[in-house]
Amino acid sequence: MATKNAKVLAILSIFLFCFVFASYADGIIQLNSPAEANRRAVSTKFSIGIYGGTNYSKLYLPESSFFISDTYIPKTEFNFLPTFGLVGIYRANDNWSFQLEYNIEKKGMHYSAFLYRKQQGLQLQSEINNDLKFSYHTIPLITKLHFGRVIKMYLEAGPYFSSMRKVTESGVFKIQEPSPFEPGKIRTVVENFEWDKSAAYQSDFGVIGGMGIIVPLVNGVWGPTTSLHLNLRYSRGLRDIYVGREIEEQNDVEELIGINEDILDPREGSNDIRNSVVTLRFGLIFAI
Repeated sequence: MATKNAKVLAILSIFLFCFVFASYADGIIQLNSPAEANRRAVSTKFSIGIYGGTNYSKLYLPESSFFISDTYIPKTEFNFLPTFGLVGIYRANDNWSFQLEYNIEKKGMHYSAFLYRKQQGLQLQSEINNDLKFSYHTIPLITKLHFGRVIKMYLEAGPYFSSMRKVTESGVFKIQEPSPFEPGKIRTVVENFEWDKSAAYQSDFGVIGGMGIIVPLVNGVWGPTTSLHLNLRYSRGLRDIYVGREIEEQNDVEELIGINEDILDPREGSNDIRNSVVTLRFGLIFAI
């Protein structure tokens, strides 16, 4: 957990440095470019662009989720997953703009789980290391408030709507069982797996908040025509995305390690399982 927190702190520190540097550089450029404000005043109001980056993704899980009696011990972790997309921007004035995006992205999490049981007088441990990945088509509708003159900084907020493409669960089972050849001994069976879990989940919607920096790269007659955007945002799902399964159905862990079918899915019911994602993106924006 300390390593994960350190990564988040490092990302935020880099972004804070960029903000400070941008503010300093903006003042220098403005002093040396007195005509810049006039060029911006008549610049085009529409821009298009492309973005790419990474989602630092995890699922929000209540304490009761992914839990079987008192022997099933889950450990959830963030997962780095890709995101990229297209963006259209309408600049209402020098301070406000509105942004429509179409993104193809992945969300999800990594989790490890352990189950302890006794069999034939042996203490056995089964382990699963799993990546749960959601592939989405996502459309955010973003409002942005800009600061600065040449190098701009902004705050952003708005809703998003995600249509699910596919959900996969992949990883490794390590299952301990009594050895059939050496009485009193334990053997470990290792099995790789990948399953399509799309039927167990549904599409998502939520809210986005973030901040960013806009650096002009190419100037035309009417002002900047190409800009580099650096964007850090947080998104949180507002929908329980887990649909569930039939009560009588065993899940994959239960089936492989021999838990009785009458044990219900620990995720059954309204467990409020939601996406939680920090995204770092870079974009090239072109005036049209």
